[in-house]
Amino acid sequence: MNRARVVLVAALALLAGCMSVPLSTLWQMRSFGADDLAAMDPVQLRVATRIEPGQARVDPDRSNLTLTLHGKDGASDDVHAFGLRPARIQGGPILPPGEPGWHVLALDDAGRAAVQRLKPRLANVREHYSGATFNFNIKFAEDIPKSVAMVRFSVRLQLADAQDPFTLFDRARIPVEHAD
Repeated sequence: MNRARVVLVAALALLAGCMSVPLSTLWQMRSFGADDLAAMDPVQLRVATRIEPGQARVDPDRSNLTLTLHGKDGASDDVHAFGLRPARIQGGPILPPGEPGWHVLALDDAGRAAVQRLKPRLANVREHYSGATFNFNIKFAEDIPKSVAMVRFSVRLQLADAQDPFTLFDRARIPVEHAD
């Protein structure tokens, strides 16, 4: 059976303070089926991040996960933003074994409620949409020291406990520009 494909894209938007990331940076993409999207569980959804060197951390209060559902036949896209918070459990299958320094985020209360309201549409995603895009928009919790000119950023997404995590990007090189 030919499965509809949903494109999963991770993108960094704005960084805190005096840093910026060129939007032309290429990100690793990952495809998954519409059935995976329909099985998304708002309580179990996790985003894991790792930044090297480890001086910087993602600020979950100023970061979000966005799902864009692309309308079929010229219909407009539906964009849904979900707030994040630190996950109560900093472990599980979302984390690669033997790799310290990961931080796990979960949907906040409003994000969980928004996904729950969206679930009926996701059950019939193929009927109404041509695809979907996830964007992970981050802000760092603190400034990166001026001695750091580049960071490596990794992000993994797990939509439900019964699904394997998706690697959005793995040790992507991101130049850091510091304002004087």
